[in-house]
Amino acid sequence: MSKLIYVPQSRLPDWRAEHTPEVCPISKQPILNPVVDHSHETHMIRGVIDSEINAFEGRIANAYKKLSKPMKVLPLADLLESLVAYLRQPETRYLHPKGFTDISKQ
Repeated sequence: MSKLIYVPQSRLPDWRAEHTPEVCPISKQPILNPVVDHSHETHMIRGVIDSEINAFEGRIANAYKKLSKPMKVLPLADLLESLVAYLRQPETRYLHPKGFTDISKQ
């Protein structure tokens, strides 16, 4: 393992400025308010992302922590990859009752 490099709080603004990418690596949009993102488990810096995306990631991580133990058989990243695959699959041709109600109101 390579040597750890501590970034003190006083140096964090300079580090952020030096490492801010053109676009947020998650949203793929220009970064409006850059923040230094870090893992709350390892405390290691992951990179610089937009503050709104950082808050979104935090909400996802907190929701994952609230899952029951049987639902946490996969690490969060693996669970999210499975979620993405599920959301990208073709939908069925069956209309849910809620959808029927919403369409009827239109």
